[in-house]
Amino acid sequence: MRCLVMALADLVLEGGLTLILAIALGLVLIGGLTYLTITVSTANNARLAYTGLYIYLPQPVYANGTLYVPMYNIGYYRAVIKYVYVRGVDGSIHEYAPNLVLGVNQYYVYTLSLSYEPASITVLVSPTDYPGIIKEFSANVSTVNSIPLIPQLQLQPSSGLIDVAVNDPYGAGWEVAWNYAGQSYSVSQSQSYTWFINPPYVPIQISFTSSITSTPQATTAR
Repeated sequence: MRCLVMALADLVLEGGLTLILAIALGLVLIGGLTYLTITVSTANNARLAYTGLYIYLPQPVYANGTLYVPMYNIGYYRAVIKYVYVRGVDGSIHEYAPNLVLGVNQYYVYTLSLSYEPASITVLVSPTDYPGIIKEFSANVSTVNSIPLIPQLQLQPSSGLIDVAVNDPYGAGWEVAWNYAGQSYSVSQSQSYTWFINPPYVPIQISFTSSITSTPQATTAR
């Protein structure tokens, strides 16, 4: 009788161990499947991020010792501009690390003061959520002179012209100033006035400020 009880005890013990091992093995398999799912999903997301990452370089311009690099994020992901490589006309390569973050549809002009004439640029970009992904975008550099104010009488048909108008029916003195590509301009009048701006390239960021320089003459109501 005693031997029978011990045999049953051994059987129960072995059964319990088998159940524990089965549960442990199941957890390992579930954990492995979860890891596999996460890994595959991450890889797919990385490929999507690489496909959806795009920085448009409209037209880098070099003028008066300054390089202007317009950057426009037309992709689907926030991007980090990690490095900017500038190739000089003599073939030399110069590295810059702006560490600039561009949101989706954000436009920015990156400027560099150079002691050499650039020929082309290459930017290395990564999605903010996937820093291990790096994509390159390149563009040639143009050398242009800034174009100042064009009077209305000298207007020539051009898709790049910007029409600026100030409505001043009271004859107040005013001044409008603007700047782009490192250059500043201004117009002062005391009447309604229209003029045209011809930027060196588009798209371009133009900053305007306006102020009243004198009050209009008082009018007497009748």
